Amino acid sequence: MTDFAAIRKEFPILDQEIHGHPLVYLDSAATSQKPQCVIDAESDFYRTINAGVHRGAHELAARSTMAFEEARAKVARLVGANSAEGEEEIVVTSGATAGLNLLATAFGNASQGRGGEAARRFAVKPGDEIVVSKAEHHSVLLPFQELAVRTGATLKWFDLDSEGRILSNTADEVITERTKIVAVTHVGNTTGAITDIAPIVKRAHEVGAVVVLDACQSVPHLKIDLHALDVDFAAWSAHKMYGPTGVGFLYGKRDMLEALPPANFGGSMVELAWMDQEAQYMAPPARFEAGTQPVAQVVAAGVAAEWLMNIGLIISVLTSWIAWTLLCAEIPLAAGLNGTFPKAFSKVNKNGTAGVGLLVSTIIMQIAMLVVHFANNAWQAMYSVSSLVMLPAYLTTTLFLFKLCKTEQYRQYAARGIVLATISGIVGFLFCLFMFYAGGLNYVAMVPIFLTLGVPLFFWARKEQVAHGDNTPIFLTSEKWYLAILLALDVLAICLVVSGKITL
Repeated sequence: MTDFAAIRKEFPILDQEIHGHPLVYLDSAATSQKPQCVIDAESDFYRTINAGVHRGAHELAARSTMAFEEARAKVARLVGANSAEGEEEIVVTSGATAGLNLLATAFGNASQGRGGEAARRFAVKPGDEIVVSKAEHHSVLLPFQELAVRTGATLKWFDLDSEGRILSNTADEVITERTKIVAVTHVGNTTGAITDIAPIVKRAHEVGAVVVLDACQSVPHLKIDLHALDVDFAAWSAHKMYGPTGVGFLYGKRDMLEALPPANFGGSMVELAWMDQEAQYMAPPARFEAGTQPVAQVVAAGVAAEWLMNIGLIISVLTSWIAWTLLCAEIPLAAGLNGTFPKAFSKVNKNGTAGVGLLVSTIIMQIAMLVVHFANNAWQAMYSVSSLVMLPAYLTTTLFLFKLCKTEQYRQYAARGIVLATISGIVGFLFCLFMFYAGGLNYVAMVPIFLTLGVPLFFWARKEQVAHGDNTPIFLTSEKWYLAILLALDVLAICLVVSGKITL
């Protein structure tokens, strides 16, 4: 289980009382508190490698530059962006507000012909439309409202439903052929409402509009993959994701950043400058990072991103573990209800949990783990054996399909397609045989042992059926033959392991 008390202890500010009560902080949507590792990262930077980045030739400058770019890469991983040299998609800003203003200014510059032919995709002219929503933070609304005023464009907006959610299903109506920019929030900062941006992005791209996403609340609280969302730009702040204040990030698709003209001008963003002609600007992201960067804060923000990913991983793994654990109990529960498993497996506790199935499946899994404990590669062994154990069921299913097609029974299930079904049965059977071959003798030999673990349950269920008046023998003749072959294979597998012929 996740130790949330231990996580709380990582935040030194929470170790205090307010008005005689332990501090409870519920304003993270405004600004989040900082774990000790983030605080230490910023402090350690100033104590050890403080220097300007991308400009000094001395050792500290090299170390600070490396730390700065490593932090950029961590933030990129957090949101699914590119971070390889020459393909960077993350621009460092002083905050989300600065990032959104950078975009609005750059679009305005493009509207004045700056940036050349490549930047024409961002140009806005009179009669064009800029779309926002009624749920927008002022940091989204005002920059693009100002851009509309300066360019003569029309400002339009999405309405909200009764719960404050953006009516994204009206995208076909709100976004028209004249729309050039769509800027919307992903998660509302006042309501927490999550915007279904898929129809907005789809419609915007259909008409060639640029999509700008306010991701301030979604980056800290949702698993974000900006490539999957397919937005063109996104902005968020470090201080809302457990990082320092004074730092933000702007994501842009690489081709978008390369075409976007600069918005701020100064040192670190120019290759060459002349008195009598236009300057030659650097490639992104440096083109948009004029002046001295808040290096210590960026480094700490990288630690915050890493911390956030680790916490998210813990919670994700915990959730998946609980789901898969309960699934292991649900299958025996269903089998217990239909009589395939003993009736004990059909019992549930007051919370609806199949306790018996959960206990037995856990014990079996522990036995399985014990079997592979001494394997050279325990995980690979468990994975391979678990996959192969399922093959006998598939093998018999394909055989039954082939058998079914040879009888009139098939027509009870389908009026036609018997030829295709027959071919499918044959191909499926051959594929299962191939998978056994591909699995290798080492792992195939373990399959009978794991299947044997189910025999006591089979015997238990049949005994219950006999006790309730079922005259069917506990083991039919065919089942006796199956059991004999299974036990023989068990003995063979054990002998092969003992003799060293096979090893895991």
